[in-house]
Amino acid sequence: MIKLLIIEIVLLVLILAFRSEIDSRVKGALQPTLDTYKGYNSTEPVTVGWNFVFSKFECCGIDSYSDLDTASSWPTSITYAGSAATLTAPIFCCKLNGTYPSMTLPASATCAESPTSSISNYESGCYKAVEEYILAYRITMLVVVSLIVVCEVLNIITAFMERSNIVADDNREKRRKQGQWKKMNKAGKNNEAWA
Repeated sequence: MIKLLIIEIVLLVLILAFRSEIDSRVKGALQPTLDTYKGYNSTEPVTVGWNFVFSKFECCGIDSYSDLDTASSWPTSITYAGSAATLTAPIFCCKLNGTYPSMTLPASATCAESPTSSISNYESGCYKAVEEYILAYRITMLVVVSLIVVCEVLNIITAFMERSNIVADDNREKRRKQGQWKKMNKAGKNNEAWA
């Protein structure tokens, strides 16, 4: 149990000490998934996941819409609402009404062809948006983690107390047996003296 507590403390220190390295690695791991993005009408799981993130967190790409420049599967020349469109940002990066998956898509692709901050979330990165969402629950997370640590410390204290009670019981038992042995030896010597 002590080892677990030490491991948790070491992990926490490492996370805090290497935060920028962790951010860089997570972003690096996310980029290949974004590279396979296939657009607003795809049912491919990774694309559906990114569309959900884009709409839920009102963001685009990992750091911005330019992260999609390497998305070779994303069709930037499409027909949308009956008109040809050349997209700069995905449709799901537009400011949408409603919640995923039953939100209202824009009537035209203007917000994705020529995005501006008033009609698109194209400059808001999803990494930061998700991070802010998680950090909004930091008090709750701190309370839960604190309770877990307190329980672990109490468990360690209880284990030490149990161990010391067992050792004390063993010592009492040894002394009791030694006392009986001495009495038996004494009684044995007395019996020899009577004989």
